[in-house]
Amino acid sequence: GKISSSVITCYWKSMGYVTGFFVIFCVFLMQLSKNVTDGWLAHWVTVETVTPTNSTEYYLSIYSSLAITNSVLTLIRAFLFAYAGIKAAKIIHDKLLNRVFYTKFQFFDVTPLGRLLNRFSSDTYTIDDSLPFIFNILLAQLFGLIGSICVSLYALPWLGLIVAPLIPIYLEIQSKYRMASRDIRRISSNALSPLYAHFTETLQGLTTIRAMRSSTRFKQDFSVKLEESIRAQITASAASCWLSMRLQLFGSLIVGGSGFLTAITSAHSTTPGMVGLAISYALSISSLLGGVLNAFTETEQEMIAVERVGQYLKLPEEPNADGNNDPP
Repeated sequence: GKISSSVITCYWKSMGYVTGFFVIFCVFLMQLSKNVTDGWLAHWVTVETVTPTNSTEYYLSIYSSLAITNSVLTLIRAFLFAYAGIKAAKIIHDKLLNRVFYTKFQFFDVTPLGRLLNRFSSDTYTIDDSLPFIFNILLAQLFGLIGSICVSLYALPWLGLIVAPLIPIYLEIQSKYRMASRDIRRISSNALSPLYAHFTETLQGLTTIRAMRSSTRFKQDFSVKLEESIRAQITASAASCWLSMRLQLFGSLIVGGSGFLTAITSAHSTTPGMVGLAISYALSISSLLGGVLNAFTETEQEMIAVERVGQYLKLPEEPNADGNNDPP
């Protein structure tokens, strides 16, 4: 169920290589300005604690400038990402429309109309709206996680002894959860269809069911289908709790390690501002780990729409589709 690299390349090419590069670069600059702003605040606190000065305006002016720069970069990233998403959606839709118009006629003889409409409605809507939204969240969460880890390691370099062993464990856990969540969602979706169908058919044939005295049998069938659907939903909740417990354990280890390392290195090069900065960022790592994993899973599922549309972008064309070989 993994998304192939050709699907990602198709979306990236539709977005435009230059536009995509500037989107990622703006996300990087936004996260960098945020980390620098927090680092300057920690430096300000340290200076005022160790050697108090009266130059509050100096520190405040630089802090305000950094905060304004971060806000401007955030605004630029939002508009640039919106432009890239609209551009990719428009190009993919135009390619799909032209490819279907110029494909061989026997394609319409063997393809159901509902399948064709589904590509131009549900899948196109996902590429227009859902995919750019969740992809934007993924990039923000990913760079936020990288920035938090880098700042924590910069403030407390010894924290790397705790973070390094957790990285392969986290990758293994997220791999298991992604594979399980994909299968659980498929099971849940498959279990809903017969439930809806049974309920609709029961309402439509209610008079016949009562006349044939089959109400008990239909109630039992409905209970069995409902139980299958609820079982899938409970399994999804159990998988989510399984992941949440382990991510919270990771966060607790990082925060506890930060406090322990602070206590044993307080007499050395660690400053109060950097200690507070490291612990504050360590507290957010747990939620960022879950956010990155959920956003990555959702993006992977939304990319299925691009994969389905990409199948139609490979349709063969009629021999005279270019218009240069028109019949007399």
